[in-house]
Amino acid sequence: MRNKGDRCLKPVPTRLILHSDETENGPGGMEPGGRNMNSWSRRLILGVTLSLALMIPWGAAKAQIKNLNIGIGIDADTLNPQEQTTTLIQNICDLIFDTFFFVKPDGKLEPRLATEYKPSPDGLTWTLKLRQGVKFSDGTPLDAKAVKLSFDRALDPKLKVPLRFAITMVQECVVLDDHTVQLKLKYPFAPLDQTLAMTLVAPISPAAIEKYGEDVRQHPVGAGPYVLKEWVKGDRIVLVRNESYWGPKPTVEQLTFKVVPEVATREAMLRAGQLDICYKPSPANVAALKTDPAIKVEMPLSTRTIFMALRGDRPLMKNKLVRQALNYAVDKKAIVKKILFDTAEPMDGTVSPILFGYAKMEPQYDYNPEKAKELLKKANW
Repeated sequence: MRNKGDRCLKPVPTRLILHSDETENGPGGMEPGGRNMNSWSRRLILGVTLSLALMIPWGAAKAQIKNLNIGIGIDADTLNPQEQTTTLIQNICDLIFDTFFFVKPDGKLEPRLATEYKPSPDGLTWTLKLRQGVKFSDGTPLDAKAVKLSFDRALDPKLKVPLRFAITMVQECVVLDDHTVQLKLKYPFAPLDQTLAMTLVAPISPAAIEKYGEDVRQHPVGAGPYVLKEWVKGDRIVLVRNESYWGPKPTVEQLTFKVVPEVATREAMLRAGQLDICYKPSPANVAALKTDPAIKVEMPLSTRTIFMALRGDRPLMKNKLVRQALNYAVDKKAIVKKILFDTAEPMDGTVSPILFGYAKMEPQYDYNPEKAKELLKKANW
């Protein structure tokens, strides 16, 4: 850690797996990150799955931080939570908007905008109790009508919502009273509570929708801990602390996301103290960055998975022996070492161990080219 300018390198080890599309590796219903850090640190982040919210010190801290400079490789194309498709933009949206629940690292739900939920016995109706007294950053009450409007927009096929498939089980949102809504489902969906932790369903201010229409993507107004102050396309996105946020106030007053496309430039700016956080350094440079005494390196588990999909519907891949042979033929450990420079780990399941639904696969396919040849011979290939 660097006093008055310390930088901290926090590469996120990617999970690596080879699998067929018999086992899915979809987006799921959980988002990484969190808002529960008590200590201040500045971090260089590798990977695309750790929420920037996790890097921000929340709760009680000894000192207020005026500004954090965060180097990112791309500018946002939208700050509408219903339109975002990349983890980086999701991370920024998570700071402007708030969700109904938050999935903690241990998989447990933490109430946010909803204080409780209750599914019906048949699983087709979910009743949500909303937190009272919450307002959007523009002063608009976050009530049941606001929640319904956001759900109606997310479900509207005429609007651009790339991740709508994640809520296709929802038929409609019904207002019961000012602080209660019911979600009517097309079919039972047990992990709906996890889905309600997604950025996709974070409520948007009705006043902002009325004022800006579809241009709300450039003028986001949510109920999160930060407010958009400035967005200079291709240069920077500046967020300031939402002083009316319902929860614990962030200890960082301002976040400046600087758009720096070249990774080498971001790394140089970090070393020079021009950045406090550098998003996605080159894996090849992590070892060298570890030698910098002003940079602290941490390796948390990631939700990202790099995989090679095998098309099980193709004639060649319909043979299980061929699929098994390909798994034995790939040296995942060598890929981790030679290509990802030890910033990843071989997978032993279809999803990261920190995600809901993780299970270790059996059998494990260790690198065994001779076994692969044997299986291909049996398959008459």
